Amino acid sequence: MTSTWRVALVGGVLGLVTVAAVVWLAVSGVLPTGAKRAQASAEGPVLVALVLPDADGVNVPRAIDLYARVNGKLTLTVVDPDQAATVSGTSARTLADAYTFGGGAALARAYTQGAGADEPAWVVVGQDAWNTLRGGAPVEIDIPAPLEVFDGSRLYSYPQGPTSVPVTEVRRVLDGVQFLSSQLRGSVRTRLGEGLAGTLEGAGAANVSELRTNLSDEDLAAWIAILGPAVRVQGE
Repeated sequence: MTSTWRVALVGGVLGLVTVAAVVWLAVSGVLPTGAKRAQASAEGPVLVALVLPDADGVNVPRAIDLYARVNGKLTLTVVDPDQAATVSGTSARTLADAYTFGGGAALARAYTQGAGADEPAWVVVGQDAWNTLRGGAPVEIDIPAPLEVFDGSRLYSYPQGPTSVPVTEVRRVLDGVQFLSSQLRGSVRTRLGEGLAGTLEGAGAANVSELRTNLSDEDLAAWIAILGPAVRVQGE
């Protein structure tokens, strides 16, 4: 084989590898959101995930809301992050796990497969965006049992009953309820999902720049503007 052919062959292989890598990144949601914006629409369902660090510092969905139009009305369903889900070729077993393998895009696909529904657009609210949208306001959570959570340097204590939790400490409450029954965990997550919905519904379009999504800037702003008090339906 001549050197010219070797160069051409190597270049072709590298080109294929590069294309494959770009395709994988786009599918997994790692590329900037603009790479998939053309396929997303706020006219259909929109899955919103509050993503905060867990006890190990790994960012995972701690609350998930699904907005959808039903008979002309915008409805809100609070979805359990522990809902069963799979991602082919991975160890994912829940929706929260699916997020680890591709961010909001993987979460939306996993939800679609489990629910047998149209794939929703997705919006991810991270810790910084959560803090910004809340504007420092605490989150009202009805804590089902007294909680004590040690993060390695500080002990956090929360009484049973309705409690105003500082927005930066919501993750600690969620760490604590991990050790409670699934029913008690579910009640806290439902309340947090409703709090997430209320936070988004009260947000102005100018306050959502830190959100990660596959919606265009225009669609995201328009969607936020029409949220209002969505009709709550039974969680999944």
